[in-house]
Amino acid sequence: MVFFRVSENINVKTTDGTVVKYLKLRNPAQLIHSSVYITTYDEFERLNEVLNRVGDEYKTHVILEKRFRSLKSFPKELGISNAFEYRNIKTHEAQYLKEYNHYENQNPRFYLNEEWIDIHEQLKDFDKDEISLAIIGNVGEHIGEMIASLTAIHLLHEFLSHSFEKVRLDLYIEASENKFYSRDKVILSTQKYISNVYPLSLSLQKLCEYDFYIDNSSVRYSQFYKELSYVDAYLYKFGLDYKKIADKNKYNDLDITNFKIKNDLQKKIRELKERGEKIILFHPFSADPHRSMPKEIAQKLLKKLIKKAENYTVVTLLPIADIKDEHFVNLTPYSKTIQDFIYIVSHMNKIITVDTSTYHIADAFFIPTVVFFNDDISHKRIAYYQQTKGINIVDESKNFSRFKFENDPLVLYKFDSWKKVKISKVMKVLETI
Repeated sequence: MVFFRVSENINVKTTDGTVVKYLKLRNPAQLIHSSVYITTYDEFERLNEVLNRVGDEYKTHVILEKRFRSLKSFPKELGISNAFEYRNIKTHEAQYLKEYNHYENQNPRFYLNEEWIDIHEQLKDFDKDEISLAIIGNVGEHIGEMIASLTAIHLLHEFLSHSFEKVRLDLYIEASENKFYSRDKVILSTQKYISNVYPLSLSLQKLCEYDFYIDNSSVRYSQFYKELSYVDAYLYKFGLDYKKIADKNKYNDLDITNFKIKNDLQKKIRELKERGEKIILFHPFSADPHRSMPKEIAQKLLKKLIKKAENYTVVTLLPIADIKDEHFVNLTPYSKTIQDFIYIVSHMNKIITVDTSTYHIADAFFIPTVVFFNDDISHKRIAYYQQTKGINIVDESKNFSRFKFENDPLVLYKFDSWKKVKISKVMKVLETI
């Protein structure tokens, strides 16, 4: 975390219209102050970018963390401690610059504390019937990560509920330059085990209202985040022994009862159900082009799927090809928001997708799913997904360029692995789930 103050009053608006107010510190002698702010390291960097665009008079000033940690009213940290993150990062940067005279492509957070500590030990002296906990920072960067990581928060809430009659669990997520803040808030705030979702930054005064906090500031840069599945990584961070939690309890869970779904979409899904055919979703594209299926391959496989998938209605949520067939429906016009997307996925009978958020969502609704992966960590992503099977696409491309950069005309066999995909075999895999 970073503790800081601002030089001038300023309001920062999030993507959903929420205004985060920053007020100049008028009484520096008062330690527990509403104008001393706390945020993650990344959010602090982005906030500074916002202020730089506004004007030179708007600055942030870091305040020494040790001034606050010794206060009696300061909440205790649960899980792996991230104390003095800002100081440690800046010290490391300064030492590296002094030794090498540059700081290019370095991760100054690789050496931060990753030593696991048992949450049972941290809570053993807390003798109350109710507990309040603030989780500071995002849980995952993309939708898929966030949904999988929510499983860890759910398990944390269950653990706390066994010991306390009432659990208040609030999330403070990055908002300053997060164009997906509204999307993330919709998913997080509709889950019953999460009490409230707020934008960062939060005031020191607000943080001191909680009994405990968890600092997620640098989780995504940790070694355990790279080595473990998303859910296990956050369980490890929270101080829960992921090895002692049964695999069957690590399934994704999404509550969509409070989603606001448009009437025309609900009507369209009812119409598809009334056909009497099963519905299969074909989702060949990802926001990451390296995980996406080549467009020409996707078009060919879609056409073959429509012919091969007997007694199925094939649907897509992206414009793939202009196909007119009674067994094909393009739902792209109905999928406008993340709520629409999740609602549609939840009503599928089977799914074929590339490595994107779709299969994380599908797991929450126990939908048989086949996923195309093109890396070697698929076993971690679907480790606990009982209704999901992966197909690895090995990159057979060869670069004949003598230069280090990629020259596309000199890359051969780039899509050969995709060309070998047989829809009939994919359907057979689906039928085994």
